[in-house]
Amino acid sequence: MKDLFLPYELAVIAKEKGFNEPCLAYYDNNERRDFYLVVKKESNVELLPTPLYQQILNWFIEKHDLEINVKSWKGEGDGKITWIYSVKALGVPSTYRFNTKSSSRLEAWQKAITAAFTLIK
Repeated sequence: MKDLFLPYELAVIAKEKGFNEPCLAYYDNNERRDFYLVVKKESNVELLPTPLYQQILNWFIEKHDLEINVKSWKGEGDGKITWIYSVKALGVPSTYRFNTKSSSRLEAWQKAITAAFTLIK
């Protein structure tokens, strides 16, 4: 179930870029980076909000007018599936296109979200 949420490194960037919404999961900012699905916040513990992938995708659309897409691509010859992604401004075709190939869908989502963060000032 942990794979449904952003990894620690992306959760840190999300917070730095202004993500501040309630989440179902949190990372503890300790050296172990403990992950909690259900949290009773203690006053002396600093927790990092950890959004679901869908939650951060909605945040990009609602707060920054950025749409992220991930699609599969079947290579010619070898027939292997690779994953490509794009980030675009809402209503504007082909802006901010990043077509870096990835070996897994999850890797493509993480690359796409990282690319989208670079477009937020």
